Amino acid sequence: MNSVLLGGSCKRLYQHLNDATGPPLATAPEDDPDVFITAADDVKSHMRSYFDALFTRQPRPPALKPWLTTPSVMAICQRTAHDPFNWPQLMSLSDLRLLLRRGKP
Repeated sequence: MNSVLLGGSCKRLYQHLNDATGPPLATAPEDDPDVFITAADDVKSHMRSYFDALFTRQPRPPALKPWLTTPSVMAICQRTAHDPFNWPQLMSLSDLRLLLRRGKP
């Protein structure tokens, strides 16, 4: 209160309309709105399942990738099939020093 009298913000003195007082005490399922769920654990599980279903990612349909069948990509595919690039490559202590440019190589 003293900070408000000295010219500070009085925002924290008033309750905001969007402030929540806690979880709901009762909820109704979407398929049967005449029934109310009032047990705390049942309300929690119903709200959790509702929001899980609401925010679950939808699977994407497979997209066509015609550039993967072009002659240049097919040539790269054949070339890498004969000489694959192994990753991660093993590194010795001397390779690490050379990479970090510390110590004598």
